[in-house]
Amino acid sequence: MSERLLSLVRTDIRALDAYKVPPHPPAIVLDANESPWPLSEGARAKMASAISAISFHRYPEIEAHALRQALAARVKASPDELIIGIGSDEVIGVLCTALARPGAKVLVPDPTFSMFAASARVAGMEVVKVPLDARFQIDRAATLDAIVREKPSLAFFATPNNPTGNAFDEADLEAIVHAMPEGLVVIDEAYGAFSARGSLASWVERFPNVGVMGTLSKIGLAALRIGWIRVRKELARELDKVRLPYDLPTPTQVLGALALTELASELDARVAEIVAERGRLISAMSSRPGLLVHPSDANFVLVESPRAAEIATGLESRGVRVRAFGSNPRLARHLRITVGTPDENRALLSALDAVS
Repeated sequence: MSERLLSLVRTDIRALDAYKVPPHPPAIVLDANESPWPLSEGARAKMASAISAISFHRYPEIEAHALRQALAARVKASPDELIIGIGSDEVIGVLCTALARPGAKVLVPDPTFSMFAASARVAGMEVVKVPLDARFQIDRAATLDAIVREKPSLAFFATPNNPTGNAFDEADLEAIVHAMPEGLVVIDEAYGAFSARGSLASWVERFPNVGVMGTLSKIGLAALRIGWIRVRKELARELDKVRLPYDLPTPTQVLGALALTELASELDARVAEIVAERGRLISAMSSRPGLLVHPSDANFVLVESPRAAEIATGLESRGVRVRAFGSNPRLARHLRITVGTPDENRALLSALDAVS
């Protein structure tokens, strides 16, 4: 391809790296923060029956009415406060596209979910990163200084945070909300189901400049790719203009609505099992010499070791994949390990012992 044709692509886009995942997953996949359990046979049978009734020759329902109603009931929102997308990724893209005026800036903590910054840059926004403190909590003073100095239009805070696993201090978040009255503060609760801290969804009612995101991907439905944000309905109407028509496939809508109603108790039970297993995994890994296990409110655990890269390679060779962060100086000595089933966690611990 000629360089002239490539030159048509924005230089900031060419500087980005595409989001990639390793092909050919090993026997035990503990690097993607998915639920380790498949749905029960009964649940799968209900889904199969629902799929069989779909009119595949028709476009999806553009308003996703059934899914919207089920989700609104689940998160105690009004249906017209919700923007639903293909995973949180599409919702993040919608937000950045809608707010990407010339010179607009996005504020994010560092480290955090990589798609916040990536989507902002794709939309042409400048990214302002504020390092988290030594405990991976928000540095309130530095963040407030950055807000005054940079005047961001948009800020993202994932709580619990990915990849660190900790929930952010609510007082720090509230101070940020008050400091950005003319900007939108997005609280991403992708891992909120696993946290004892509870949801901040009611902040949408308290503060006009707050949006709260969520997803079904982490609680057992990653294949459906359902994410959303709840904002004031006036803002939702504007954001909906950015969302592509027919973006939510009919199978996603039908199965998502079923999961949020008839199958909700099964999903909730699996979340409780993951939380219990997380406690057992943290206890077991904390007893291993050379590993510093950070507190977690998510469905994964951040583990620190000077041999992190070596351990990750050794685990992979034994059929267990975890997430390493070789390219991030702040996380180079860390591994992110998804909570697996009891059998998967026992295999992980055995492999850890072998590579230690």
